[in-house]
Amino acid sequence: MSPDETAEYEVSPHAADGIAVRRWDDEAKDPEAPAPDFAHFQPLLMCLSRTGR
Repeated sequence: MSPDETAEYEVSPHAADGIAVRRWDDEAKDPEAPAPDFAHFQPLLMCLSRTGR
């Protein structure tokens, strides 16, 4: 982004959220990053499978 584009983006109401998502996306690309095992996600998956979401 150019400096003008950056300044325009920073004043948008969702800029902080967009930046956070970008950081999470960048961090998720690290193959050495620790990740929870399946058991961590199982309760959420079970709940979602019951609700049909």
